[in-house]
Amino acid sequence: MGISVIVHSRSHNSRGGKGGPIENKQNAITKIAGWLKVAKPELEFGDISTNLRQQPVVDGISTLVLSEDKKSGDQTVLMKLHAGYETHTKSCHEYWEEVYILEGSLYDKAKKIYIRPGMYACRPPGMIHGPYIASESCTMIVVSRHVLDEAKLRSKL
Repeated sequence: MGISVIVHSRSHNSRGGKGGPIENKQNAITKIAGWLKVAKPELEFGDISTNLRQQPVVDGISTLVLSEDKKSGDQTVLMKLHAGYETHTKSCHEYWEEVYILEGSLYDKAKKIYIRPGMYACRPPGMIHGPYIASESCTMIVVSRHVLDEAKLRSKL
């Protein structure tokens, strides 16, 4: 399966005005790829205790940053909610968030369901979720991906 890309240049179009197609497709793809570069480091399998940054326990949450793009804020984190962790309000984020439960459980107080190992959530920016309580410790992988600023991307064309 291929990817179709349609890019318009601000410099000209077929009638001599602004907004025409860029003739060189490879040039357009290269330009877009430059804007979408991911700055997460390349990591091969290894002992994570030597390469990664463990955050201190804050408010009943431990995190181990597995991968991070400091420029965009994108992260992959191993997160542990310690027994007794609780939120009292709903929350939402300005970024995509994917969560996969590895062990333990979490109770969703709004939906009145237990979230258990093997369960997965994919939340778009602005999706309301929670509040939660962890009566036992709950370990999960959390991937956050910040939204591409389309206006910024378009201004570069």
